[in-house]
Amino acid sequence: MESSDFTTSIAILTGGIISAIILYLCYSFLFKNQKRVSGILIILITALLIPFTVWIFSKNTDYSEDADFTIYQISWLLFISLGFGIAINQLGIKNTLNKLIQGN
Repeated sequence: MESSDFTTSIAILTGGIISAIILYLCYSFLFKNQKRVSGILIILITALLIPFTVWIFSKNTDYSEDADFTIYQISWLLFISLGFGIAINQLGIKNTLNKLIQGN
């Protein structure tokens, strides 16, 4: 991997993470009952899975850069959707886990 490819990959990844956080912040301003800090952390954790997915699926293959970007887009959609689902429903998930732990 050349230096320019790495720089481009970092720029695309950073742009994807920042756009997800800004999207979540806009959502959390509309619905005031969301915990913003924990939601941002959830999105960041799920966003860290994106480069690993691209690395795993593009390793030892003859994919072009377009195929790598397609893998990035699909993994961004999947993991950020997962992060949004958890971040938005974090209060409900916490209540469900508490009920399971207490045995109700």
